Amino acid sequence: MGQPPQQGMVKLSFRDQIQGMGAGGLVRDSMGKWIVGFYAHRSGGNALVAEAHGLLLCLELLWVRGHRNAVVEVDCEDRLTALDDEESCRFLPILNMIKSMRARSWNIVLTRIRRECNALADFLAKWGASASLVDICIVEDPPWDVETLVMRDLVLAP
Repeated sequence: MGQPPQQGMVKLSFRDQIQGMGAGGLVRDSMGKWIVGFYAHRSGGNALVAEAHGLLLCLELLWVRGHRNAVVEVDCEDRLTALDDEESCRFLPILNMIKSMRARSWNIVLTRIRRECNALADFLAKWGASASLVDICIVEDPPWDVETLVMRDLVLAP
């Protein structure tokens, strides 16, 4: 999970799974408490497309839920650099959608996190990858079988 965000901010960690193009993420408060999570399934595409879909879903979830101050943890450096690359944005319109979302009237900080600190988001992304009949599923309460992953993320935080 990395460091908790400042008071009044939320943190969203997410992960994607290329196999089956699944994405998953969770929003936590400054104490690490679960606010909401999601998992989603997408068809086709490559690694960058899967990652871009995951990030767009994260931003949409934050926006719809009214979280206007958030830290979004990304465990793939390529995803962050592609957003600043005009060539990538020209060939992948979804990157422009992400840029448009980021330009809204809110405070969104994208930050890099180590993959080992993102176990819970990885778990949700695997659910998404295997849920071929699901577009997106919002998870209001943490599943009972992920409590150890919540603790693991907190312990591995830098």
